[in-house]
Amino acid sequence: MHNIIITGVNSFLGNHFIQEFKKSYYINCLVRPNSKRTKHSNIKYCEVDFLNPIFNKSMFNNIFAIIHILSIKSSNHPDIFRINVDFTKKLVEAALLYKVQKFIYISSESVQLPGEDCYTKSKKKAEKEVAIHNNHLILRPTVIYGKKNKSDIGFLIALIKRIPIVPIVGNGKQLIQPVSVEDVVKCIDSGLLHNISGIHLIAGQNSLEYREIIKVISMALGKNTMVIRMPFAIGYIIAKFLALLKLRFLQKSQIDNLKINRVYSMDETEKIFRLKFSDPKEGIYRIAK
Repeated sequence: MHNIIITGVNSFLGNHFIQEFKKSYYINCLVRPNSKRTKHSNIKYCEVDFLNPIFNKSMFNNIFAIIHILSIKSSNHPDIFRINVDFTKKLVEAALLYKVQKFIYISSESVQLPGEDCYTKSKKKAEKEVAIHNNHLILRPTVIYGKKNKSDIGFLIALIKRIPIVPIVGNGKQLIQPVSVEDVVKCIDSGLLHNISGIHLIAGQNSLEYREIIKVISMALGKNTMVIRMPFAIGYIIAKFLALLKLRFLQKSQIDNLKINRVYSMDETEKIFRLKFSDPKEGIYRIAK
């Protein structure tokens, strides 16, 4: 089995990878002190100061690949560039110095969308750092959904459970193409097994209108949900007010991205990664149920 290093192990995506592949790899997790830990014979932990990382050769002994998931998503966080960019740069440098064969980086669909914020800017810069490694794989997942995810679609499920009214910006006809967390971790594993490189956007099998996602969740929960549509102008005002309060519930960049349809063909990507992406309509219904 290969030895790998992983960051962001306690994130939604990182935890899923650990649980799915802890018997397939020897996993070395870079974590903060007092972080949550999973007990398993194939899992080891190494404490790191992510703001001022110090890497040594022993940490990279016999390491085949690095899977870099760690990321700050809040654009208002004071350390977003230090973690998302500077730490990434130092990790790539260490990978090159200690001859790590592969570097996998989890980026975001947002880097190719019109909306821009500090998170998107940091991801774009981080991708440039990762591209320095001669055997890199950059994955750009769309909105990731799955059990126990508290953000994005997970937040929407929690909202529909609690209240009968859901406000949305725009008419709700915008198309998005969510991807299951299971498919994302399979792409990481496939990238390792088949030495896949380059930049790849990964999404679900089909696209859905935002209002259709609300309908699917409501049906799964047996709820009769009323949708309140807000004009984009009102949405921008609310986003500006929330920005003053340093809340990331609704950001200008997110509203910008609601003005386009995010539809992708996964045919070629499925061939490259040797898998079939899940239908998000079925997947979202299942996790909401």
